[in-house]
Amino acid sequence: MDGVVIAGDLAERGQREEMANVVDKWNSVFPDNKLPNGRKVARLFVSGNHEFAGWSYGGRVRTKEETDRLLANSMKADPDVYWREFWREPYLPVSIKELAGYKFVLCHYDEWNERGVRFLEAHRAELEGEKPFFFIQHCHPAGTVYSRMDKRSVGAGGGKITEALSRFPNAVVLSWHSH
Repeated sequence: MDGVVIAGDLAERGQREEMANVVDKWNSVFPDNKLPNGRKVARLFVSGNHEFAGWSYGGRVRTKEETDRLLANSMKADPDVYWREFWREPYLPVSIKELAGYKFVLCHYDEWNERGVRFLEAHRAELEGEKPFFFIQHCHPAGTVYSRMDKRSVGAGGGKITEALSRFPNAVVLSWHSH
Protein backbone atom coordinates (compact mmCIF):
# COMPACT_ATOMS: atom_id res chain seq x y z
CA MET A 1 0.00 0.00 0.00
CA ASP A 2 1.33 3.41 -0.99
CA GLY A 3 -1.49 5.72 0.08
CA VAL A 4 -4.96 6.11 1.50
CA VAL A 5 -7.63 8.29 -0.12
CA ILE A 6 -10.30 9.91 2.04
CA ALA A 7 -12.40 12.23 -0.09
CA GLY A 8 -13.86 14.33 2.69
CA ASP A 9 -16.22 14.08 5.63
CA LEU A 10 -13.56 12.96 8.03
CA ALA A 11 -15.65 14.41 10.89
CA GLU A 12 -19.43 14.58 11.33
CA ARG A 13 -19.65 18.13 12.71
CA GLY A 14 -16.17 19.29 11.77
CA GLN A 15 -15.29 19.89 15.41
CA ARG A 16 -11.70 19.69 16.63
CA GLU A 17 -12.48 16.83 19.04
CA GLU A 18 -13.79 14.75 16.15
CA MET A 19 -10.77 15.43 13.98
CA ALA A 20 -8.46 14.63 16.90
CA ASN A 21 -10.20 11.25 17.09
CA VAL A 22 -9.60 10.68 13.36
CA VAL A 23 -5.92 11.54 13.81
CA ASP A 24 -5.67 9.16 16.79
CA LYS A 25 -7.19 6.35 14.71
CA TRP A 26 -4.89 7.10 11.79
CA ASN A 27 -1.84 7.11 14.06
CA SER A 28 -2.87 3.83 15.70
CA VAL A 29 -2.98 2.15 12.28
CA PHE A 30 -0.13 4.09 10.62
CA PRO A 31 2.23 5.40 13.33
CA ASP A 32 4.50 8.04 11.81
CA ASN A 33 2.57 7.47 8.54
CA LYS A 34 4.15 4.04 8.16
CA LEU A 35 3.11 0.43 7.80
CA PRO A 36 4.47 -2.12 10.31
CA ASN A 37 7.26 -2.91 7.82
CA GLY A 38 8.37 0.74 7.91
CA ARG A 39 7.09 1.61 4.44
CA LYS A 40 5.63 5.12 4.19
CA VAL A 41 1.89 5.58 3.59
CA ALA A 42 0.76 8.83 1.99
CA ARG A 43 -2.37 10.61 3.15
CA LEU A 44 -4.42 11.68 0.17
CA PHE A 45 -7.09 13.51 2.15
CA VAL A 46 -9.41 16.33 1.20
CA SER A 47 -12.08 18.04 3.24
CA GLY A 48 -15.81 17.63 2.77
CA ASN A 49 -18.87 19.65 3.61
CA HIS A 50 -18.92 18.27 7.17
CA GLU A 51 -15.52 19.83 7.93
CA PHE A 52 -16.71 23.22 6.67
CA ALA A 53 -20.42 23.29 7.46
CA GLY A 54 -21.03 20.46 9.92
CA TRP A 55 -20.89 22.94 12.78
CA SER A 56 -24.24 24.30 11.54
CA TYR A 57 -25.99 20.94 11.11
CA GLY A 58 -28.54 19.61 13.55
CA GLY A 59 -31.75 21.39 12.64
CA ARG A 60 -32.22 23.17 15.92
CA VAL A 61 -32.10 26.76 17.09
CA ARG A 62 -28.86 27.70 18.84
CA THR A 63 -27.85 30.70 20.84
CA LYS A 64 -25.41 33.11 19.22
CA GLU A 65 -22.77 32.05 21.75
CA GLU A 66 -23.22 28.36 20.93
CA THR A 67 -23.15 29.07 17.19
CA ASP A 68 -20.00 31.18 17.56
CA ARG A 69 -18.31 28.46 19.65
CA LEU A 70 -19.14 25.70 17.14
CA LEU A 71 -17.97 27.79 14.20
CA ALA A 72 -14.72 28.77 15.94
CA ASN A 73 -14.06 25.08 16.70
CA SER A 74 -14.50 24.05 13.05
CA MET A 75 -12.35 24.06 9.93
CA LYS A 76 -14.49 26.87 8.50
CA ALA A 77 -12.99 29.36 10.99
CA ASP A 78 -9.45 29.00 9.62
CA PRO A 79 -8.79 26.08 7.25
CA ASP A 80 -4.99 26.42 7.29
CA VAL A 81 -4.68 26.50 11.08
CA TYR A 82 -7.11 23.58 11.42
CA TRP A 83 -5.45 21.39 8.73
CA ARG A 84 -1.93 22.07 10.04
CA GLU A 85 -3.01 21.33 13.61
CA PHE A 86 -4.20 17.85 12.72
CA TRP A 87 -2.35 16.77 9.60
CA ARG A 88 0.92 18.70 10.01
CA GLU A 89 0.79 20.05 6.48
CA PRO A 90 -0.49 23.28 4.97
CA TYR A 91 -4.06 23.56 3.77
CA LEU A 92 -3.74 24.07 0.04
CA PRO A 93 -7.18 24.49 -1.58
CA VAL A 94 -5.99 22.55 -4.64
CA SER A 95 -2.65 20.78 -4.86
CA ILE A 96 -0.80 17.87 -6.47
CA LYS A 97 0.88 15.02 -4.64
CA GLU A 98 2.93 12.46 -6.50
CA LEU A 99 2.87 8.86 -5.35
CA ALA A 100 4.35 5.77 -7.00
CA GLY A 101 4.83 7.75 -10.22
CA TYR A 102 1.20 8.92 -10.37
CA LYS A 103 -0.17 12.39 -9.77
CA PHE A 104 -3.07 13.00 -7.40
CA VAL A 105 -4.86 16.33 -7.60
CA LEU A 106 -6.34 17.06 -4.18
CA CYS A 107 -9.25 19.48 -4.37
CA HIS A 108 -10.69 20.46 -0.99
CA TYR A 109 -14.38 21.06 -0.43
CA ASP A 110 -15.90 23.94 -2.34
CA GLU A 111 -12.78 24.44 -4.48
CA TRP A 112 -14.09 22.70 -7.63
CA ASN A 113 -15.35 26.06 -8.77
CA GLU A 114 -13.25 28.51 -10.77
CA ARG A 115 -10.19 27.88 -8.58
CA GLY A 116 -10.18 24.15 -9.38
CA VAL A 117 -10.73 24.86 -13.07
CA ARG A 118 -7.88 27.40 -13.14
CA PHE A 119 -5.61 24.93 -11.30
CA LEU A 120 -6.24 22.19 -13.86
CA GLU A 121 -5.52 24.58 -16.71
CA ALA A 122 -2.36 25.90 -15.04
CA HIS A 123 -1.09 22.33 -14.63
CA ARG A 124 -2.26 21.04 -18.00
CA ALA A 125 1.24 20.17 -19.28
CA GLU A 126 1.99 18.27 -16.07
CA LEU A 127 -1.27 16.30 -16.11
CA GLU A 128 -2.11 15.55 -19.74
CA GLY A 129 -0.84 12.51 -21.59
CA GLU A 130 -1.56 8.81 -21.63
CA LYS A 131 -0.70 8.12 -18.02
CA PRO A 132 -3.72 8.54 -15.75
CA PHE A 133 -3.89 11.07 -12.98
CA PHE A 134 -6.34 11.00 -10.10
CA PHE A 135 -8.56 13.93 -9.22
CA ILE A 136 -9.91 13.73 -5.66
CA GLN A 137 -12.76 15.92 -4.46
CA HIS A 138 -15.63 15.43 -2.05
CA CYS A 139 -18.76 16.04 -4.14
CA HIS A 140 -19.38 13.99 -7.25
CA PRO A 141 -18.80 16.03 -10.39
CA ALA A 142 -21.99 17.28 -12.00
CA GLY A 143 -23.58 14.92 -14.49
CA THR A 144 -21.91 11.80 -13.11
CA VAL A 145 -23.13 9.40 -10.42
CA TYR A 146 -25.37 11.47 -8.15
CA SER A 147 -28.59 12.56 -9.81
CA ARG A 148 -29.28 15.47 -7.44
CA MET A 149 -25.98 17.06 -8.40
CA ASP A 150 -26.70 18.01 -11.97
CA LYS A 151 -25.23 20.90 -13.96
CA ARG A 152 -27.27 23.46 -12.01
CA SER A 153 -25.99 22.23 -8.66
CA VAL A 154 -23.84 24.61 -6.67
CA GLY A 155 -22.49 21.63 -4.68
CA ALA A 156 -21.04 20.10 -7.81
CA GLY A 157 -19.54 23.36 -9.03
CA GLY A 158 -22.31 23.91 -11.55
CA GLY A 159 -20.63 21.50 -13.96
CA LYS A 160 -17.47 23.62 -14.32
CA ILE A 161 -15.10 20.94 -13.00
CA THR A 162 -16.84 18.25 -15.07
CA GLU A 163 -16.27 20.34 -18.17
CA ALA A 164 -12.64 21.05 -17.23
CA LEU A 165 -11.91 17.38 -16.48
CA SER A 166 -13.52 16.31 -19.78
CA ARG A 167 -10.51 17.87 -21.52
CA PHE A 168 -8.32 15.25 -19.78
CA PRO A 169 -9.19 11.76 -21.09
CA ASN A 170 -6.61 10.40 -18.64
CA ALA A 171 -8.37 11.78 -15.53
CA VAL A 172 -9.80 9.38 -12.96
CA VAL A 173 -12.10 11.10 -10.45
CA LEU A 174 -12.49 9.85 -6.89
CA SER A 175 -15.30 11.38 -4.82
CA TRP A 176 -17.29 10.50 -1.76
CA HIS A 177 -20.34 12.68 -1.01
CA SER A 178 -22.96 9.91 -1.30
CA HIS A 179 -22.66 8.94 2.40
